[in-house]
Amino acid sequence: MKPSCLIMAAGLSRRMGREKLLLPLEDSTILGYMLRSLPLDEFERAIAVVSSKDVADIFENMGIEVIFNRAPEKGKSETIRLGTKALEGASGIMFLVADQPLISPETVSALCREYTENPNSIVIPVYCGNEGNPVIFPPECYEPLQNLSDDSGGRVVIEDNRGIVRKVDCGDNCQSLDTDTEEDYRKLLEIMGKLNP
Repeated sequence: MKPSCLIMAAGLSRRMGREKLLLPLEDSTILGYMLRSLPLDEFERAIAVVSSKDVADIFENMGIEVIFNRAPEKGKSETIRLGTKALEGASGIMFLVADQPLISPETVSALCREYTENPNSIVIPVYCGNEGNPVIFPPECYEPLQNLSDDSGGRVVIEDNRGIVRKVDCGDNCQSLDTDTEEDYRKLLEIMGKLNP
């Protein structure tokens, strides 16, 4: 069975100081660029948890269901809780961060394939030896995911369940770049310049 996808897009962009998902990237935005390469047919269902109307509009224009996080100041645990609750009947949930625009469709598909073959596992990508995102969790992890607090993320649940972790080698480390700061954004633009001279 296909997993579902939860796109985490409700951050307050505190370190960036402005809405990072709407920053220009090529002929789109960081969010638009990421969504353009997301293979939605790999998923049973895809939802996004957002805190901004402008961000919500982008998802809705692509036909992706939106859930509003009305308390984003509580940290990423609130987004995880809302999304996991909305997808509680899913056979698995891929947690994908919206500020990781260089994630490739091949990586997403490889993770989904691994999960389909091992549906009781936590599936994690490895970029040049480093664990990253997105991560797929099985149903047995939904309760601990919903019980996270503050800015705790899925890493807590991963560490508590190392025995069921499966890793997928995804090669290029630039895929794992999160755009959290102005420096990250400059690095992203530099990488894009090299990829698309």
